[in-house]
Amino acid sequence: MAMNGYGIHTLQLFSLMLVHGIPLDDVTFLGLLSACSHACLVDQGLMIFNAMKNVYRIALQTLHYACLVDMYGRARFLEEAENFMKEMPTEADGVVWGALLNACKIHGNEKMLKRIRNGLLKSIGVGIGTYALVSNTYATHERWDEANKVRDEMRQMGLKKLAAYSQIYVDPNTLTFF
Repeated sequence: MAMNGYGIHTLQLFSLMLVHGIPLDDVTFLGLLSACSHACLVDQGLMIFNAMKNVYRIALQTLHYACLVDMYGRARFLEEAENFMKEMPTEADGVVWGALLNACKIHGNEKMLKRIRNGLLKSIGVGIGTYALVSNTYATHERWDEANKVRDEMRQMGLKKLAAYSQIYVDPNTLTFF
């Protein structure tokens, strides 16, 4: 529901969980924050985030922070997302930086790219997909030198993006499509 734009319905289900006394955990709140992010429900997401830490005393994890950055970003609040990252009690990792990068790509904000790239270079847990997104974002803005430089850096680090594929299992054969 969260990923398909039914953020309000997700919040209604959460209310039912509370009414019926269903135990809440970090995964519950991850789903709620994701729903608020995909539906651009910033005020509700902030309220849930604060309740998670102050009322339910659930330990915040990197993915919770990434959801808030993603939520701000999807709602076009890129400066707020970056400020939130600066106020986090831990250093932003690749997932958090990737959320901000994706928002910049979606909304065409190339001013933040250099700061994001510098942040990515200093952080841990940066996946090949995030580096590819940096390169693709530069390419979207026709900044070919920077795009190629990122790709060169990826090759120097030994990172290689695997081609996507699909498989269908039809007994006894496996069909693979690239």
